[in-house]
Amino acid sequence: MDTEFLAALFETIEIKRIWPIYNKSQKHYEHQYGIFMFEDNKGYLRLGIDKKRKILKPLMSFSMVLQAHNTLWAWSKQYNIHPSLCFLDKRAKNIDDLPSVNEHNNIVTNLVKKIEAEKETYFIQEASSYIFIENGMFYGMGKVLEKNMVLSKNTLKVHLTQYPENEILKNMLKKYILKHPEKMITI
Repeated sequence: MDTEFLAALFETIEIKRIWPIYNKSQKHYEHQYGIFMFEDNKGYLRLGIDKKRKILKPLMSFSMVLQAHNTLWAWSKQYNIHPSLCFLDKRAKNIDDLPSVNEHNNIVTNLVKKIEAEKETYFIQEASSYIFIENGMFYGMGKVLEKNMVLSKNTLKVHLTQYPENEILKNMLKKYILKHPEKMITI
């Protein structure tokens, strides 16, 4: 690896892959939760929290269910989404004060568009190596030896090795970007 930061990222990836006997700090199953959207039988777009699954793609991911609940409550208050339509208010048995389907679905659709727009695609250059983040999620990293290569999403993907994302990796990248914003190159 070219730098200490790249070596630390690779070490985290390898610990999650190999599970060495003596490294206990990172050897644990990471529960992943997400906020998902679906349409119910009355036509309402509903938001709910569930464990992440390979088939379903969440709007946002969290390592703790409390973070997901707090985010969903914040959205409910900020965008005036009825808590019962997000499975947050479970006391209400008879719901008479629900907004119209069109009104509610427009609010949720606009919220989803805003969330998707905030997910950035960028890369971090470290010496001759690159770290690629696509739509807010770690894609992979690797060396690019071609000096005059035009950097684009598709050309980078050819040269990089794809790795699974984990919570420690996400935190390391977030801290690094805050410390070195000049190394972040948006595509």
